[in-house]
Amino acid sequence: MRLHVLGGGPWQAPTVEKARSLGHWVLVTDPGPDRPAFRLADAHEAVDVLDVAATLDAARRHRVDGILADTSDVCVPTAARVAETLGLPGIGSAVAERCTRKDLMRQAAAAAGCASPACLVLQPHQGAETLLPVLAPPWVVKPADSQSGRGVRVVPDAAAVSAAIGDARAQSRCGLVIVESCVSGVEHIVDGLVVDGAAHVLAIASKLADPRNPTVATRIAYLSGGRHARAEQRLAPVVHRMVSALGLRQGPFHAEFIVEGERVVPIDFAARGGGVAIYQRAAPHVSGVDLMAASIALALGQRPAVQPAERRGACIEFLQLPPGRHDLGGGRAAAARLPGVAAVHLAGAGPVAGGTPRHKDERPGWVLALADDTETAIARARAACECLGAGSRPLELPPETTGDA
Repeated sequence: MRLHVLGGGPWQAPTVEKARSLGHWVLVTDPGPDRPAFRLADAHEAVDVLDVAATLDAARRHRVDGILADTSDVCVPTAARVAETLGLPGIGSAVAERCTRKDLMRQAAAAAGCASPACLVLQPHQGAETLLPVLAPPWVVKPADSQSGRGVRVVPDAAAVSAAIGDARAQSRCGLVIVESCVSGVEHIVDGLVVDGAAHVLAIASKLADPRNPTVATRIAYLSGGRHARAEQRLAPVVHRMVSALGLRQGPFHAEFIVEGERVVPIDFAARGGGVAIYQRAAPHVSGVDLMAASIALALGQRPAVQPAERRGACIEFLQLPPGRHDLGGGRAAAARLPGVAAVHLAGAGPVAGGTPRHKDERPGWVLALADDTETAIARARAACECLGAGSRPLELPPETTGDA
């Protein structure tokens, strides 16, 4: 069959390889002139992933049987619109909008009866003068439709809120800014797959925030065994309510929640796989389910079997570096050879920048370690960071999440 993959970057390259290994012909479209996935595909074209008409034209000319946007939020609405127009399997443009617009996602959460922070949506002409009489600080200020944490900021008081609103609006394609009351608690990531409207929770991680910038994680530790089972008991009912409220019928999802006492608060719910090799490596190792193969099957109108195994551990550790430029390349090969280390990623070919990252894409790098249990995965990831000459969080297990939602 003929599959159209949106995006030709390093996170789409494994999808292209997987699809071709399964015997499918693959088209890749991406606006870049020389993208990693181009060299792996049967055909490629330089097409802006936001340009629905040009993407539709390419899909028609190449007579594709399915279109897939599995790792990038900005590609999700385009893929949904093209699939809808051509009568191909997809999530639908209305669902895509709800899963990529945080204001609409928040409305869906409320409709599902989920706990929600106090929230205000600022229109393009509105600023701090609208916010101050309505919500008390501290706030989380974010664009309605960005990704990678760009434009997201925790604002402690009114002194910095106008600048934060301006930064968020600059990152928003629709011009809307979301301001929410801060929610404290344990943050979790849930990765899974929806098949025929039924959500399958595959992997759950505890997310530790960078104390210098709480909108950015320093560790994503996937829970194994009983820890996963207890967290799933708490989080799965809210996942199912969100999937129903969003109208998501098929495909991978990557969702974030904060557990605050008795409340489980949805923070984000994306209709795609997680970045930093979560979709390609971490979640499949944890669950035993090949997310890429399953997502490809759904995009081509096939129904994959989803049978998770006993959950194993994984850890993504983000490098901690002081301000300045740091050459870590000399330790990369040694770190990659350590037991259980599945990936070592540095932000660029040369020296990387340390200091406090403003958003996720400014982190200097990360390592992914796999193991049978969470504690061993964390220890392996920390050893890889040490081999690179970078700091990491102490060896601490994430707090337990138990009880009913």
